[in-house]
Parts: sequence; structure tokens; C-alpha cells
Amino acid sequence: MTTHKKIQFSLEEHVAKIVLAAPPVNCIGDDLLCDLECLLETLQGADIRAVVIASAFPEIFCAGADIHKFPNWDEAMGTRMSAQGNLLFDRIAALPVPVICAINGGAYGGGVELALACDIRVADRSARLALPESGLGIIPAYGAARRLPKLIGRGRAGLMLYAGKVVTGKTAVDWGLCDELADDGKAVERAMDIAMCIAAKAPLAVRNIKTLLSGDEVNPPRDELPPENIFFGQLCETEDKKEGVQAFLQKRRAQFSGR
Repeated sequence: MTTHKKIQFSLEEHVAKIVLAAPPVNCIGDDLLCDLECLLETLQGADIRAVVIASAFPEIFCAGADIHKFPNWDEAMGTRMSAQGNLLFDRIAALPVPVICAINGGAYGGGVELALACDIRVADRSARLALPESGLGIIPAYGAARRLPKLIGRGRAGLMLYAGKVVTGKTAVDWGLCDELADDGKAVERAMDIAMCIAAKAPLAVRNIKTLLSGDEVNPPRDELPPENIFFGQLCETEDKKEGVQAFLQKRRAQFSGR
């Protein structure tokens, strides 16, 4: 395991595990953002097939920005911090492999926005998710207003964004904000199970699927094929396709190479 100032990192069977470890509540500040930026650089070009983001602390996933620093923020500082976090979370969302977030305990403000930048979210039953920014005279700065309505609709997004509604883990799953509900203390374990399952699939196929899921659904021009048709044809020429089909016919587990 590699430890940065505010993050722990490990790699197991093509799964990168990123653990927020900024005591006491994983506030999003310069150190944490810098560590995440450096870690994303490290992941570039690595043989990673899935990523898990979790917390080192059982009672909190991420408390968002450090409110104690807000009194000193002017327009320039607010704009800089917002842009820095927004760009970083967009980079997480744009990773070519699925990112699974394990939410235990509280996720507030930027902590929710970090979860929204991931592809799959697992919450434990004690999880509490909220976007309290409107009560502080500000707005969510890292993409919640863009991403949240796509998951739960404008009305429910409004309850969280306008009114600061606190959502339980179960409600988050019922609404579609999170994808699976785990028993308390089991969110990380379940997220790792999902990541390991993904990592066992054909890497090129998984990356193509993420590209399709990440794009807006539009009808291509009449003289152009839809992207899935192009990807399907390209994958038919890969070693992984040959291995996957042969493994199925031979009733054995496929061993994918990513080629």
C-alpha cells in the first residue's frame, strides 16, 4: 500500500483502491485534492481495470470542504477552489475504467459530489447523504447540479440542492442516487466484490461500455453507424473476444489479456 499525505492507495488484481485518509472527517482541501491529482497521474497507463474509492474512517465517507476556512474565502479563492475540484472530479468521471464508490457514514457537500463522479455507488444502511450548501449561502461547486438530476430527476435533486434534504442509504438506493445497499460496515467489501467482478471481464469491452454509458444518447447521422456497432465490430477482431468465446464453449473461466 502506498500512502500519500491524505490518501492510501493499493493495487490488487487490476483493481486500484483509493482510500481517503484525511482525519478527522476527510475534508476536501488542498492536500487531499493534490493527492488525488497525483494519484490520477499515477494511474495513467497502468493496467487498471476498475477503481474503488472508499474512506479510512467507519463513521464518515467525506464531509466536503472545510467550512472553517470559508470566512477567509473571497471571490478569487472561491473560484479557484471550485475550478480545481470541478476539474479533478471531471477527471475521475472520465477515467476509462469503471469507478465504484463505497459510502459509509456521512457524505456531505463535496463528498456527495465525489460519489456522483463515480460510475457505481454502494451505500451502507447508516449512510447519510446531503448537499447543505444553500444553507451556507453558496452552491455545490463540484458538479452536483449537472450530475444529480440525471440520476434522480429534477424534483428530487431540488429537494437535496434547494432544501438540503438528508437522504439515508436506503432512500438513496430507492431514488437511484446509489446502486446497492450494503449492511453497515460492508460497503467497501461489496464495492471491492463488484470491482473484482468487473476486472475479470474483457478489459477492452468494459472500456467500450463505459464510453457508451458516459455519452449522451443521440441519434447519429443517417450515413454513420451508431458507436456500439463500430465497437462491436472492432472487438470481434480482438484476442479477448476469441478467448471469451472459447472459454464459454469449453466451460472454463476466461483469462483476458486486454488485447
